[in-house]
Amino acid sequence: MTDPDQGPGPAQGRLSELDGIRAVAILMVIAFHSWFFLSEVMTSRADYAAFVATIPWPLAFVRRGDLGVDVFFVLSGFLLGQQLLRQLARTGRLEYRRYFAHRLLRIYPLYLVALAIAALAAGPSLAFLGNLLAYNIWFLDQAIIIPWTWSLSVELEFYLIIPFVALVIGASARAMIWMGLAAVALAVGWSVFWLLGNDALQTFTLGEMLNQGRSQDANIYFHKLYYALPIRISQFMAGIAAAWLMVFRREQMRTLTAGQVRVLALAGMVGLLVPAFYNPFVAQTRLNQAAMWVDYIFGRPAFAAGVAAFMVLMLSGHMRGLRRVLSVSWLQPVARYSYSMYLFHPVFMYPVALVLLGKARVSSVSGWQVVGIFALTVAATLLFGALTWRLIERPAIRFGKRHFDH
Repeated sequence: MTDPDQGPGPAQGRLSELDGIRAVAILMVIAFHSWFFLSEVMTSRADYAAFVATIPWPLAFVRRGDLGVDVFFVLSGFLLGQQLLRQLARTGRLEYRRYFAHRLLRIYPLYLVALAIAALAAGPSLAFLGNLLAYNIWFLDQAIIIPWTWSLSVELEFYLIIPFVALVIGASARAMIWMGLAAVALAVGWSVFWLLGNDALQTFTLGEMLNQGRSQDANIYFHKLYYALPIRISQFMAGIAAAWLMVFRREQMRTLTAGQVRVLALAGMVGLLVPAFYNPFVAQTRLNQAAMWVDYIFGRPAFAAGVAAFMVLMLSGHMRGLRRVLSVSWLQPVARYSYSMYLFHPVFMYPVALVLLGKARVSSVSGWQVVGIFALTVAATLLFGALTWRLIERPAIRFGKRHFDH
């Protein structure tokens, strides 16, 4: 959800196409939550399930909008990986003090504000301490005070290991390949292990688990196949692989032939589409079950590889049309305020839903109402993000640069 202090491009500035990707990622997440949270305002889970079933396949990007978090993880792997690999290539060592100070100052100031507000609303408890660190993801994820901040715990875990990963890889192509394969093998092996060990995960969609009150099975799904770092590590490694190419093989990427670019773009598109065929929120069918197995085992690594492939193509000078689309000016503020938008968008989404749907629970929702919830939430969080950027985020970043940069 955050970007490093130094932009991904040359030292003099940022690359707007990566900010465009970040903006698309947060818009995907808000679009997903705009209809996923409707289960809280509809009269029954059955009514919500009937509503979800009306969403056509071409709108798969909405029901799988949670993949926007995967995009954030790929971006984190790329931006931090490039920063650390460049530092290693230039000096042969890593500045740990600067690295950790910048990461903590980027994540924690705004998060602590959100956590304090949530803790005041929920009342004081020891759960607050668990939310300050990453351990609650592994041992007691139900104690997360702000449910959607599970991803920050994953990010913090990644921040701890990426310096070690960068040191192991260095400029070695062989090490990069083996680390990438190890990450994919870990994600795939972890998924297969938990799928084979749990009949409910093999049989029911997530929607069925929630609708039928299978809370224990749903918790296993979230804890083992959604939150866990082994599931997410391939996304970070895809970003690191893209960073490695941009640091050590940039000229080779720039000289790709038109045919090579088409092949890489096609492979990237296939990767992006792998999760689109599985619908986690409808009644299970034999075809959907087959798509489920593919998605659970290969979906996130394939999607991450697709995102990384398009990033490499754009950053090496190819796919100029896509670069222009992602560089449009109106996406830039969305990218800049994306961290605040991620932390606070549900806070605005609930009152927006009340305004558009009324205080009483509803049995049906129109597509226009969902669009309205999305649009008003984006507008409100953009305004709030501009405020938190000026008062909290930017001062914290500047403090880090003044006190920890040499």
